[in-house]
Amino acid sequence: GGGTLIIRENREFIKKCGNLICLSSSPEVAYRRLIHKRDRPILLADINEEAAENVVIERIESLMEERMKYYLKADYFIDTDKESIGTTVDKISRIINKLSKKKHKNWKRK
Repeated sequence: GGGTLIIRENREFIKKCGNLICLSSSPEVAYRRLIHKRDRPILLADINEEAAENVVIERIESLMEERMKYYLKADYFIDTDKESIGTTVDKISRIINKLSKKKHKNWKRK
């Protein structure tokens, strides 16, 4: 989730083990995707079910701003605002394939 990178140990583990792909969206798109989810405790903290859309979007903007310094450490970025899930998965797959080929090429040389 978006808050994973806040924890230093998580960042160190990800950096040590591989590459980080950041999936980004605008606060408005995030709102549309998350509005019916109840498993986002930080997003929903202090927000009741009848909260106005703008209140939730402001909360999303605030969380994104707080986390931006961590998101910017990603190796790859994919803007998902106008992408279908399938297109996003294809982009992730291409990145992984590229990294895999690069790693395999380097491994053969040794």
